[in-house]
Amino acid sequence: MTRLAFVLIATACAVSACRRDPYPAVESRTFIGYTTQSTARQTEIERQFQSAINPESISNLHRELTRRPHPAGSDATTALVKHLQQTLGGFGLDVAVHEYHALLSQPRSVTITQTAPARREIRITEPAIADDPTSSHDELGGGYIAYSASGTADGQVV
Repeated sequence: MTRLAFVLIATACAVSACRRDPYPAVESRTFIGYTTQSTARQTEIERQFQSAINPESISNLHRELTRRPHPAGSDATTALVKHLQQTLGGFGLDVAVHEYHALLSQPRSVTITQTAPARREIRITEPAIADDPTSSHDELGGGYIAYSASGTADGQVV
């Protein structure tokens, strides 16, 4: 009997919770720290913002960010910074760029050689993906672990 009563009460609570609107209309409440008038003004600003945002507009903004690889310190990074300055400035934002001079670790070469049972070079790049044009971009470098020590390692390939 106790278990049945618990199940009935839990079901009733769940149904009751589903019926209530967890997000009552904005007009029926005032934002914390806002007056009724400023809540209405803020709500309208948010509605205007949300009406301008859609998946296509986000994809258009994102496309330039992913068009080409832009490792730190590269010409591609400089071009991307200029693009972001123009884009964000076009939104009415004040944009400031701060330049930092950092030591960037880039390998002269990276090779992996299998030595047993037969000696062979192991490719360190991944094959391009047909549906992803960026996976075969000519500026896309091979992978490496920055700031790792130079040298030779010996062990089994996993």
